[in-house]
Amino acid sequence: MGIFDFLKNKSPTQKTDIFQFSKEGQNLPALIVGGLKESNFIPEPTRSLVFVTDENPSQAEIASSLSIVVTVGINSVTSEREQHTNLNAEPSMIWTKLSVRKNSNLEENALYYPAYTTLTPEQRYQYLIWLRDVTQPTNLSYVFLYYYGLERHMLLGDFDVAAGEVLRLLKFHDKGTFRSYAETALLVSVIYRKRFDFLKDKDFSFQTISDELLSVRKKLGLSLTAKELMQISSRVGFRNKRYINKKPDKFESILEAILVKHESENGLLLDSIGDNELEYYKANCFANLSIPDEVCGVKVPDFLRNEKFRMIICSLLQQAYNMLKE
Repeated sequence: MGIFDFLKNKSPTQKTDIFQFSKEGQNLPALIVGGLKESNFIPEPTRSLVFVTDENPSQAEIASSLSIVVTVGINSVTSEREQHTNLNAEPSMIWTKLSVRKNSNLEENALYYPAYTTLTPEQRYQYLIWLRDVTQPTNLSYVFLYYYGLERHMLLGDFDVAAGEVLRLLKFHDKGTFRSYAETALLVSVIYRKRFDFLKDKDFSFQTISDELLSVRKKLGLSLTAKELMQISSRVGFRNKRYINKKPDKFESILEAILVKHESENGLLLDSIGDNELEYYKANCFANLSIPDEVCGVKVPDFLRNEKFRMIICSLLQQAYNMLKE
């Protein structure tokens, strides 16, 4: 992990637009080019979250590559998959010995499964410049590239800072598939790290009601809203959606009153299902293909396919439907 200082402090007579990394100060990578010294550097929290190495780029691994070890014995042949926990396959790892070429043309095409090692020198420049201010518009592929490292931090490193950075990225880059990946990974990381408190005071709304979100809500002692029950109505098997579609505001108002009455008499909706009544499934919800297998799959309770939970919600929705119909 390192800090970039984006310096321009080589030789006044040197004429080149090729950037190279060199060590300055406390052996931290700094970006050097001929010309004036530039004071702008990657600010916190970004600079503490990027992964940097000055090792030979030939040591880089493909994030999705597998290594199978086959052992031939006298009586049998066995095979096992090697588990890599090092960072050489981390796609966001910045390899300082790879060249960077100054340019002003932002890449417009999508870069599928981007990795710093597979970027062109021009693309690396655009990415590093964007890291100075990750709130600025850029190619969504660069957002994903930085985000890969944040996923690793949320699971294995500095959870609080990385999760806060994910929320900041969502505020400024809410487009394409980024939100769905980021929301799910954030929730699964909260569950894995047992950091349910992190979201308690955050002013952030999740757009998708998922098993991961319901699990976190249950741990925090929070309920579902009438609007959220309407949102998952089809997923729990409710079919009478005439008034949900035609009179959503009126339906929500009636359902809210029914929900308040139900919870005042029976407790919070999510508490109506005991932990022993829930089945669990392994959710692998991370975009970073280099995250070690032993942590990339997190067990999540299956609320939305629990028959008891579905019946309770359908009952509340049906009551609202009947009242509005009358």
